[in-house]
Amino acid sequence: MASRKSFLSASALAAGAFLAPGDVAASGADANAASPGPGRRRRALAIRVDAARAQFSAGVAASNSNGDERRYADNRASFAKTLPHNDLGEVQTSDFARLVAIVEREDPAGFENIPRDPLAVERLNNPQAMYAYDLVAADSEVPKIEPPPQFASARMAVEIGRTAWRAC
Repeated sequence: MASRKSFLSASALAAGAFLAPGDVAASGADANAASPGPGRRRRALAIRVDAARAQFSAGVAASNSNGDERRYADNRASFAKTLPHNDLGEVQTSDFARLVAIVEREDPAGFENIPRDPLAVERLNNPQAMYAYDLVAADSEVPKIEPPPQFASARMAVEIGRTAWRAC
């Protein structure tokens, strides 16, 4: 995976390839490059278009799972915040399945029907943010994010211990 610095450097260099020779001079690519005007705006557009093309060409990182959702039929190691739970603190599997179906359908109206535990005080904080497009950096599908450790692993036990330690 390329670093942010190398990506931006390559994008800036490649942006010049999209400008016609006359545009380079008109864009203020000389000592007046920072001056305002249509040339600078064209150069800024070229840089943005090239960055978008580079991100598009890079493709989407494969989505990796730690396998816990398939491993535990009762969804004990899956996100279940605000969903209904039984007296043992286990998520209602049918409600978890409804949440997954709503997310997979990408239906905005469905998010109004996410099952909710009657004791839940807070609501989910913007569950549709995953569908937003980020115009400042790489799109949210581009960066590869490693899956969390498996629920029954030693690494997860360490992570849980660290979190509990910080909470004290």
